[in-house]
Amino acid sequence: MSKIACGTNYTVCVSTTGVLYAFGFNYYGQLGTSTNSGTSNPNPGPYNVMNGSLSGKTVLDVACGTDHTVVVCTDGTVHTFGRNYYGQLGTSTNSGTNTANPTPINISSQGSLSEIGRAS
Repeated sequence: MSKIACGTNYTVCVSTTGVLYAFGFNYYGQLGTSTNSGTSNPNPGPYNVMNGSLSGKTVLDVACGTDHTVVVCTDGTVHTFGRNYYGQLGTSTNSGTNTANPTPINISSQGSLSEIGRAS
């Protein structure tokens, strides 16, 4: 593994080939899958998260919050998934609710995020 990040009761790892894996608690979809989302059942084995907007991408870096995950890919795009109660996913989808956003979404075109990854 080349990168590891931890949220509350879950872990995500980036392999040396840029593939994202996640495991642990997934109540709010913070593992990037709908498997066991909305339940207290954990996902104890590593789950390959390269779906949704991450399909065909190479992951460069990852960070976790309490119930959400943010991913940066080598092409400079930013992807988020998990709980969005306070708008922490950078999208209005399910903002202000406890409804999970378990599928990675590309938020790179949202406002000033389009500047991420560009040389100064």
